[in-house]
Amino acid sequence: MSDPAWKIMFAVAAIFNVIIGLPFLLAPAQGLAMLGFAPQPLLLFAQLAGSLILMFGVSYAMIARNLVLRELVWLGVIGKLLAVTVFALYKLDGEMSDMVFALGMGDLVFAALFLWFLFGGRRAVA
Repeated sequence: MSDPAWKIMFAVAAIFNVIIGLPFLLAPAQGLAMLGFAPQPLLLFAQLAGSLILMFGVSYAMIARNLVLRELVWLGVIGKLLAVTVFALYKLDGEMSDMVFALGMGDLVFAALFLWFLFGGRRAVA
């Protein structure tokens, strides 16, 4: 892929994370309800998750502006694969709806794209 295409892909990843993270940070009870999760007595962990998802989105926006930030892409790969693993475990236990699981599998697509970027889609710039 060309550099402009990679920049668009990372911008899309940033937007994806912002769309997912903001509701959990700003309106955690509504974010949980939107995904079909039971109300929580303490919203700290939903807001913390939203904060981290948003932080990853900011890092993808930084990469979209400067493709040389390859180390941040590695953090994205790790984060996406950890998220996919957690989603898969909850799905296997029957504790997650198909809709939420499908949304979580978007992270698998991004992890694959990030790995493509790192291992062949674009070489490191000296």
